[in-house]
Amino acid sequence: MSLRPCVLVLCLLLAAARCWAEEALPACPAGLTPEVVLQRLNALRAEPRPCGGAERAAAPALRWDLRLAAAAEAYAGELAQRDTLSHVGLRARSLRERLSAAGYLMSSAGENLAAGPESLDDALQIWLASAAHCQNLMAPELVDAGLACVAAPGRYQRFWVLHLGRSPRSSPDRSP
Repeated sequence: MSLRPCVLVLCLLLAAARCWAEEALPACPAGLTPEVVLQRLNALRAEPRPCGGAERAAAPALRWDLRLAAAAEAYAGELAQRDTLSHVGLRARSLRERLSAAGYLMSSAGENLAAGPESLDDALQIWLASAAHCQNLMAPELVDAGLACVAAPGRYQRFWVLHLGRSPRSSPDRSP
């Protein structure tokens, strides 16, 4: 028997396996621009809502902060690499350390994490159903936001990180 047919069959099998693997790779939704994220977050904050047992008043609109977005992206990447969900990081253990490493000096901050949701709306619904996460979303003192989704193969496939904060200084590097 010639090796040529065996090599051809092997190449076809490898190509098929690669296609199946590419189809199985998770992805974060397209179009998660700062404008889209802020529109969704600010629509939630515009209405009073119950968070746990407490009614929260409407909160002021959030502003996008590039440093918070960078910190969220870095931490979502770490969570995806570890395939776990935790508010304690390996590199920067606390939220304060994560934000400081990104250049954001906080006077107050909140961090919402989710593993698995396929869309921003799904992640927001999970956070609204949790008293502590809902309180972060509705906290009037938190005025800056940055969000990231990172996809990776594994148990959860998508990791969402929302960083909310207030800095004692205003920043020229805020974008829409």
